[in-house]
Amino acid sequence: MLEVEDLTCLRKGRALFSELSFSVRKGEILQVVGPNGSGKTTLIRTLVGLYTNFRGEINWNLSESPLFMGHRSGINDHMTVRENVEWLVSLNDQVFKPSQLDDVMKNLGLAKLESIFCADLSFGQKKKVSIAPFLLSDNLCWLMDEPFSGLDKNGVALLGKFFGDRMAEGGLIIFSSHQPVSIGGPLRSVVLS
Repeated sequence: MLEVEDLTCLRKGRALFSELSFSVRKGEILQVVGPNGSGKTTLIRTLVGLYTNFRGEINWNLSESPLFMGHRSGINDHMTVRENVEWLVSLNDQVFKPSQLDDVMKNLGLAKLESIFCADLSFGQKKKVSIAPFLLSDNLCWLMDEPFSGLDKNGVALLGKFFGDRMAEGGLIIFSSHQPVSIGGPLRSVVLS
């Protein structure tokens, strides 16, 4: 569970948002929405502990740290698709079977690309590579900055399905997005202006 009380984030001397309060429990998903420059990325980075110029309270009640995907993919263009996924998963000390990785690659439409260097992928394909470690993880808490950005219609639907599946398992997901999202379950929003 996450409880946020009176959160104010400052950037270059100005408040991006002030006195923001909300809670998210297991089995819930929260979408952070707002125009460019309203602080969506800053809020996500603050919640995960990467941004510390804030006032207020952030209280996590989790048995493990949340998985985080930033606006940038974090993949290495000089590694293959499969190498990148294996490397990203290893950062979270997650153990998986090769068959699990094969299934995730197939589900994301990356199976035929697994030996291709990521430098040769489109933005949307790179986004799928950065999503793959989430699907290999048992971690139920995901924080994702613009996870739908760059995905085509099928990719958006697929990620929405993955969100719904994780919620059914008792997951807690917080993400930012500019686009409407269908996840097959309840979706709450925090609106920044």
